[in-house]
Amino acid sequence: MSIALFHATSKAIKSVVDEVRLKVPEAELLQYMDEGLLQLAKEEGLSESCYQRLRNWIGLSYQDGAQAILLTCSIFTPFVERLRQEVPLPVVGIDEAMFDRAVSLAGRIEIIATIESAAKTTRTQLEERAKPSGTELDLNTTFVPQAFEDLDAGRSERHDERIRKAIRNCIEGADAVILAQASMAHLASDFPEYKIPILSSPRLAVERLLSLSKPVEAQ
Repeated sequence: MSIALFHATSKAIKSVVDEVRLKVPEAELLQYMDEGLLQLAKEEGLSESCYQRLRNWIGLSYQDGAQAILLTCSIFTPFVERLRQEVPLPVVGIDEAMFDRAVSLAGRIEIIATIESAAKTTRTQLEERAKPSGTELDLNTTFVPQAFEDLDAGRSERHDERIRKAIRNCIEGADAVILAQASMAHLASDFPEYKIPILSSPRLAVERLLSLSKPVEAQ
């Protein structure tokens, strides 16, 4: 099986690749990196030019033999439905399955993000996914300033401590905590003393991708 991974930041690569290797060690990974996409999204929002730039990369992966596509940056999740109409392959956004799990839990959901656009996308996506079932969500967003800059500068320990502090500050009374970006996924298991779910995207996304890709793999 050949899986195309699309990265808009190098910070999400390890957690996603580790999950793919764990679930399907025999998979061939086609990895595409375009950090300019993240910058473009920050400047323009999720514009048509941003979509077309991503769509061009996906077209290249199809030519390269990809059998399934995983978008590893959370800001591109709103493009997934449109891509599914245009690309003859399974396409999964990194946080779709995480959102669905959060909606199934309902109640008070705490969102932690280190990029403001990811915080907004996460909140919007959760609200949209809750509408069909009429699920009531009490959403609260915590943006952690400087954390992503720390990670980008190689100060991973400082980044991690900022996130841990944010989790401790918001978890009391919550029904679930969402780590809005894959770059925080390694911290989800750091709080065994709390009984509520701390949700991160890579494991759930890879599981969904594999479930959707079975017919392709069998051909």
